[in-house]
Amino acid sequence: MKKIIEKLDVYLNNIKIKKKIFLLYFYCIMIPLVVTDTVICGMFIHDEEEGRKTRLKNMVKSVEYMLSGDADKAAALSENIYFNKYINEFLNQEFSSGLDYYNQYQELLKDSLFESSLGISNVVITMYTDNPTVVNGGKFWKMESITNESWYQEFTQSQQEMQMYFYYDNSQITKFASIRKVSFVRKLNRYKRDPYEKLLKIDLDYVGINENLVQSNYEDEVYVCDGEKIIFSNRYDMNTQQDFEKITDVRRKEEEYVEEFSLFGQELEIYAVPQEDSFFRGIYRHWPAIALLISLNILIPYAMLRPLRRTFTDRLEILNKTLSYRNQGKLEEIQGIQGTDEIAFLMRNYNSMVQENNHLIETVYKSRLKQQEINIARQKAELLALHGQINPHFLFNVLE
Repeated sequence: MKKIIEKLDVYLNNIKIKKKIFLLYFYCIMIPLVVTDTVICGMFIHDEEEGRKTRLKNMVKSVEYMLSGDADKAAALSENIYFNKYINEFLNQEFSSGLDYYNQYQELLKDSLFESSLGISNVVITMYTDNPTVVNGGKFWKMESITNESWYQEFTQSQQEMQMYFYYDNSQITKFASIRKVSFVRKLNRYKRDPYEKLLKIDLDYVGINENLVQSNYEDEVYVCDGEKIIFSNRYDMNTQQDFEKITDVRRKEEEYVEEFSLFGQELEIYAVPQEDSFFRGIYRHWPAIALLISLNILIPYAMLRPLRRTFTDRLEILNKTLSYRNQGKLEEIQGIQGTDEIAFLMRNYNSMVQENNHLIETVYKSRLKQQEINIARQKAELLALHGQINPHFLFNVLE
């Protein structure tokens, strides 16, 4: 560990200060900020994911509650008819002729108890019986008219007392009359000794139920399915005149939320499918905060570090140039020193050293110059003395 630290110190000592400051900015500021921002963005996305799940779950619960409410209304209506003895007696009565049936039918319609049993709603009520004297039409039909219907066959095989059915009715005369239907079917067998089998079918308002789902203005798509069939959806492009679509054409397993529930013997699934990817949804929802956070984390450190870098590199560059410059052996002082940090203190100490050095140079130079002048004067005096000694002897020798 010690060797690694020593090698690191050697490496760092060979790097220029500008690069050191950049490394400081990158490793000590940018990387922690990126990690922090990533964690915060992850928290945003996690919160969005949890919010998405909660939103989808609440939407599914809301749809389940709405469908259950419509089915409960149909069940309550069937309960009134089930316990209406006048309806039961009418269906068990043997009519002598069609005219007799029509008269009895009109009398039944005038009965206030019959009207109260049917209630006031936008559903279609039809009762079937195997009584051969009943004439098909209105609210009463013979059982033989529905023996080929898929919903009737399925209900007979299920041996249930009541059940919901979702089916596409293509038994109409024209293709354009074929529509999707949702029906509540119940046996009218309160009186076990009745001579005839009776059946009640309540056709709910399919368009109204689906319109209520559309007008709920859910943020995401929702599909109510019976197996693979999409029974209801809040998509605006749903065409009730066409056969049911399949959930496999629209589902996204990685994003959807699915919940199963039972509706009077019918097992349904509700698929809640978000319209957008949860990650980008979270980014889009919180993009102002994320953009502001990233901008502040990048720009503020950079804006603060730039003048800080100048206070280091510029003044050290000035100091380096001053130390490298010589003017005829005389050092120059640094002008305009500002600040009180270590670099400013170093520059002022350098100026003090320059002043002392220049003073010392000047003192030594003048002393040496004066000493040289003294030596020269002394040498001149000696030369003059020698000159004075030489001349008399020269004359004497000449005369001799």
